[in-house]
Amino acid sequence: MRSAAGAIQYESENQEDQCGIEKNAAKITELQARQRELEKQRLELENLDIIGIVRNMGLTPDQLAALIQGARSNEKKEEPDYA
Repeated sequence: MRSAAGAIQYESENQEDQCGIEKNAAKITELQARQRELEKQRLELENLDIIGIVRNMGLTPDQLAALIQGARSNEKKEEPDYA
């Protein structure tokens, strides 16, 4: 059986641990939100880069579609057949 002092110390340590857990959970949530925002910004910048490249090349939408289709066809041809 615990003494009154031991029980108080245990309760104090338990509260400190709980406080630490709550702080960590809050920080994790904050960092996850920041990560999502950074990923969103990166995707927007990548998309702007792609749009800029396409515009600089002077491609029409049909030409861009043909270019993408050609690239996809080449990827399929280059995949090794391990069967």
